Amino acid sequence: MEFLLKFGKKEHLEQLKNGIVHFSPIELFQEDVTTFRGDKMEGKEYLNLSKPFVVNGVDISAYIEKAVISSIPDCPVRSFSASLLSHKNCHMVSEDTYALNDNFIAEMSQFGDHALLFNFSDFVNALVKNLEAAGCGYGYHPIKYIDKRNHGLIREYYDKIDEDSKSMAHLFVKDTANSYPLQNEWRFVFFDYNNYFHLGEGDGKNLCTEFSTQMPVFTTDELCTLRCSGDCLFGN
Repeated sequence: MEFLLKFGKKEHLEQLKNGIVHFSPIELFQEDVTTFRGDKMEGKEYLNLSKPFVVNGVDISAYIEKAVISSIPDCPVRSFSASLLSHKNCHMVSEDTYALNDNFIAEMSQFGDHALLFNFSDFVNALVKNLEAAGCGYGYHPIKYIDKRNHGLIREYYDKIDEDSKSMAHLFVKDTANSYPLQNEWRFVFFDYNNYFHLGEGDGKNLCTEFSTQMPVFTTDELCTLRCSGDCLFGN
């Protein structure tokens, strides 16, 4: 019975509580200038310039300071993010009772002054039902935080994952720049292969699903008093 935690404005979280899930284009985060949300390397990879970079038979590596390649496909990709409840952002306060870490709350309060706690399985099942009916592809996974300039670490990560996951793995990797790892992010992405949702470039999308939760919307100040059992944490 693992749980996710979403931060934002109260009115948006009330919508999520009642099954309206907002997805954003991956490119939105490339253009965001905030240090806590924006990531110019979202969906991109640095090219390894320690190896030959050949154009028309000529190695031009020596003339390039840095270069990136986008891994975002032509098909529209939309993303939803929340935080995992796990031992990375929670600590034990008594036997099998856990509380959120203060530094996590401080980091995530930048996203909004309210938060919604909700059941992982219920949420995913509702999304999958909608997206499969629309013929969309999808994937969901905790974010992997890697120094994207360290090509050895990147390659090690890709070598360990199964073949079916490799095609969208770049959408679940964030640079270790700024304080991103504190966010303990989990992400759900979908691919609108048939343009079922008529997504234009830069458009977000609200999906109306059968998801709902009875959990209240908390203020971020109230989160320091929140307590949960170990079975609410991922990886427990």
